[in-house]
Amino acid sequence: MVHGPGAQFENRGIKDVRQDLNALRLPFVIGVMGQNGSKPATGAMLTIEQAQLAMNDVPEFAGNVKAIRTDVLGPYYFAFSAGAGGGSLQDCHARKRH
Repeated sequence: MVHGPGAQFENRGIKDVRQDLNALRLPFVIGVMGQNGSKPATGAMLTIEQAQLAMNDVPEFAGNVKAIRTDVLGPYYFAFSAGAGGGSLQDCHARKRH
């Protein structure tokens, strides 16, 4: 059983997609929300983050569902994903050098 606000919805969503595609072991990678950068999540964002991370602890998902934190990817990722100054990875690296 999955516990916590929102975790049941994450769990059911994975199962629904797998059932709809008739692929009951379809691998999932969840990019855990990390819009706060290095700041800790709070409020609703924390609830969603915890629900996403809870999928790592579901025994039936072991080996084919993984939630990956995105808040630890660093400044290159955040500048690139935000499209800062043109949005290309090369632009992002160039800005970091200056």
